[in-house]
Amino acid sequence: MTIEFIPHDNRLLIKFDEFKDRVGQIILPNKRAEYARLATVVAVGDGAKEFKVGDRVLLSSFAGQTVHLVGLGMSDENIRIIADNEIWAWVKEK
Repeated sequence: MTIEFIPHDNRLLIKFDEFKDRVGQIILPNKRAEYARLATVVAVGDGAKEFKVGDRVLLSSFAGQTVHLVGLGMSDENIRIIADNEIWAWVKEK
C-alpha cells in the first residue's frame, strides 16, 4: 500500500537541506546562518499553485511546524509543514 501526503490548502511539506553558507554566489553571513535555510519542496497543497514538488526555496529556519512522519518513512527532524507565504525566494542554479 502506498500512502500519499497532501498538505491542506496553501501548505507545503518541505525538507531542509544540509546547511550551506552560500546560495549560489551569495554568501550568508554567520550571524544569519541560523535564520536562512535552503529547502526542497516535498509535497504541495491544492492552494499553493506557484510551487511544485522538487522546487528549491529559501526560507526562515523558524518557519512552519516540524512534523514526524514515521509511518510514511520520513521521520527526519528537517521535515516541516509551512504556509506558502513563508517562503522568501526560489533558488535556481544555472
